[in-house]
Amino acid sequence: MRVALVGGLLGGVTPQTTLAQTTASVAGPAPTLATIAGVTFDSLEGRPVAGARVRVVRADEPGEGWSVTSDAEGGFRVGVPDRGSYLATFFHPRLDSLGVAPSVVAVGVREPGEIRIVLATPSPKSFANSVCGARAALDSTGVIVGFLRAPSASTLAAVQVVARWPEATLGKGGLEYREQTTHGTVRDDGRYEVCHVPLGTRVALRATGPAGSTGSVLSEVPADGFVRVDLVLGDQALVGQLRAHATLPDGSNAVGVRVRVDGSDWEGRTGEDGWVGGSGLPTGSRMVEFLKIGFEPVLSRVNVGVDQTVSVRFEQYAVSLDTVKVVSERLRTNPEYRAHLQRVKVGSGHFLNAEEMDARALGRVTSALGSVPDVALRESGGDVQVHVATAGRSCNTLVPIFVDGIRITGALDWFVRPGDVAAAEIYTSPNEVPGPFQVTRACGALVIWTKRYWLAVK
Repeated sequence: MRVALVGGLLGGVTPQTTLAQTTASVAGPAPTLATIAGVTFDSLEGRPVAGARVRVVRADEPGEGWSVTSDAEGGFRVGVPDRGSYLATFFHPRLDSLGVAPSVVAVGVREPGEIRIVLATPSPKSFANSVCGARAALDSTGVIVGFLRAPSASTLAAVQVVARWPEATLGKGGLEYREQTTHGTVRDDGRYEVCHVPLGTRVALRATGPAGSTGSVLSEVPADGFVRVDLVLGDQALVGQLRAHATLPDGSNAVGVRVRVDGSDWEGRTGEDGWVGGSGLPTGSRMVEFLKIGFEPVLSRVNVGVDQTVSVRFEQYAVSLDTVKVVSERLRTNPEYRAHLQRVKVGSGHFLNAEEMDARALGRVTSALGSVPDVALRESGGDVQVHVATAGRSCNTLVPIFVDGIRITGALDWFVRPGDVAAAEIYTSPNEVPGPFQVTRACGALVIWTKRYWLAVK
């Protein structure tokens, strides 16, 4: 057995075009001198390609060739009758839809036997460079690709796909978290690419168009820089329905699980059979959150339609302690925590604790603020902004937001989930705002303290 040199002509136009355009039929039984065998591999997703069409042709006569289909593990074997030079490649609808050009491998047959080769797609980095240009190679960023389905193909041209993520910056006022965004390109066939997204980061994708939108769909961008996320645009004229089922690690039904859908005020709880149903939901790609005491929350991306089901399994238990000895002593806290307790005692603003936040928040932190006097919630670009409702003021009614003492720029619901909040302070008058949270010409302030921060500072 010999191993051929894998001369992958990644992105090579002439050999790839020649092989793709050949229409020769599969050759019938013929004497076999040698066998070209190997595996088809998707380097973008790191797995073999099952059901790929493998094509081997003569290098000097591409109209004559042989085709086989790769097996469940991507393996293939093609017999060739003569000595000479051959070209091998493969095709698959999943890769073709993304415009991915697999390698073209040159194989030289000199004697009888088996020649092993690997037919692979470009690496994630090579693909990102080809799609996003030279900048992707310089700034070590990644690319998100996928297909967008819409109620009408005519609406695709007007659809925008935006990726968002928080990024810490150090400015004159200290450390701030700012929301960074980048826009994607949607093609006529629905394929889209979002370039220059940070590696190893959770990114929120949202598609918006004249006829509808998606929710904020979360996706992790791996260190290799490539991830595929297919999206379904919601239809404003449709009302979505969802049935959700949850199970525990042992496979039994999970009872009393709170289920929330992104972009909706609906909340349901699973019954004895582990099922819960909701209606009146926005359609399209959405994140569905499953919450159960004793377990880490589970997030699932679902395409909500007129009759959609989703099933999840709780796998990860929440962090708990073994039996411990509890010793009472005087609580020592840092100045910020003591200052918070003092403000609650004085009562110059409005305050919500963790229990009140969890009870009022229907999937979003901002939804818990709707009942606070003088607070107005306004939607902008799919996000909810917090304003001071009282009219006639000369200051800016858009409320500056601080999370754990650091001012954030961007949508609050993207930075913090309801279950993360330990306490909230809401100030709707410039005279009420404590010194550390005063912003020039702002009517008030919103201060959020997270449970993780309280555990760290107590």
